[in-house]
Formats: sequence, C-alpha cells, structure tokens
Amino acid sequence: MRALILALSLLSLQGCTYALHLSELNDMGPEIRNKNATRIKAEGEQFTVMGFVTQTDYVNEAYDKFIAKCPGGRIVGVNTRTSTAHGFFSWKNRIRISGWCLGPVAKSQSGSKG
Repeated sequence: MRALILALSLLSLQGCTYALHLSELNDMGPEIRNKNATRIKAEGEQFTVMGFVTQTDYVNEAYDKFIAKCPGGRIVGVNTRTSTAHGFFSWKNRIRISGWCLGPVAKSQSGSKG
C-alpha cells in the first residue's frame, strides 16, 4: 500500500506547465499587403535539466536563420515570442521569430510570377 501511494505521488509531480514570457511586435505597415511580401519564421530552443544548460546561443541561432530567409530584402512586422515549457526537473526555453520579407527575393520564394 505504501508503494502505491509513493508511486501515485511521484506521478503527480510530473505535471507540466507552460509560460509565455514576452510577445513583441514592431511596425506593421501597409506594404505587407503588397504582393511581394512573404511570411518568414525561425525558431530556437534550449533544453535545461536541473539548471544545467549546454545550448546557450539558441536566440542567436534563431535570429541568424530568420535573417537568412530574406537575403537582399527588407524585413518588417517582426514578432518575437519567448516562452518556457516546464517538465519534471527540466524545462525548454523557446524563441519564435516571425515577420514579413519584402522585395524581389520574397516574390520568388512565394512562387508568384511577374
């Protein structure tokens, strides 16, 4: 009986939570309605166990991926979202960056001709 209570207690500790820390948005001009605008996104993630981290540059990697998706274009309407998913003695920090790429490169990525 004691083992059953202990097992149920341990299972109850494995509940997970999710926290959104920040969602930030910059200028959203009328040029987004332009046919040359393409939505771009990038994500980064950091896994932490009991406070020990090996991946410390996940934000820089996500930013570099995001910028690389719009070479030669102009990026507007950037939304940056940081969040944490909690687990049992561990958590994942996440960043999601999205925006609009304006310019001829964006037009060719969207598959439209003209």
